[in-house]
Amino acid sequence: MTHVVIIGAGGHGREVAEILRHQAQAGTDVKLLGFVDDNPSLCWHTIDSLPVLGNWSWFDDTARPEVSVICAV
Repeated sequence: MTHVVIIGAGGHGREVAEILRHQAQAGTDVKLLGFVDDNPSLCWHTIDSLPVLGNWSWFDDTARPEVSVICAV
């Protein structure tokens, strides 16, 4: 299974999330973890049923080989 984090919780990030949801529904082995965004007002909120995991520092505590990242800024 591929775990994916999207950088950017704005409009483009939400569109990318929607594409990934459709891929998952079609049987692709993708699990969308949420967004990473530097906007402090978004951190720890939920956008389109996905969490904003934090800012760039979220990657400091994450095993990078286990997560794929899509930049949607």
